[in-house]
Amino acid sequence: MANNDISLDDAFGRHVMSLVPATLQPYPSVHVNEDGDCIEILLENESYRAHRVDDFLTVYYERSEGRMVGFLIKGARAFAEKVIERSPGFRAEFCGGNLRLEYLISAAMWLKSGEPQGFEIYMKVRTLAEATKLKAPMTLEPA
Repeated sequence: MANNDISLDDAFGRHVMSLVPATLQPYPSVHVNEDGDCIEILLENESYRAHRVDDFLTVYYERSEGRMVGFLIKGARAFAEKVIERSPGFRAEFCGGNLRLEYLISAAMWLKSGEPQGFEIYMKVRTLAEATKLKAPMTLEPA
């Protein structure tokens, strides 16, 4: 293969890559799966391992350094409806089209019992959600 062929390939590759947006997906990102009733949050574009905390929360940790890079909330809508049933005043927080995730995490912490090891992880997740102002495009309509 001639050197010119390599440089043409490199030039073509650089040209193609220049046409691709620098970030295909902005981070942090929030994905709501209505059918699965879950919310997935990715804070960074990193390879991760998942750690299931409980039936509600799974946390994603970056593989090499172990820092938290995302989390998954399962049963989000069902849980929010349960919280509203127990504490109707929360409806104000869960209506309007953008559910602030720290409120959902806080409600889960208040309803948890007997799991102190999970509490620390919930606090870290809540702090990240609050610091990044994460919201899920999900609403619960007033009754």
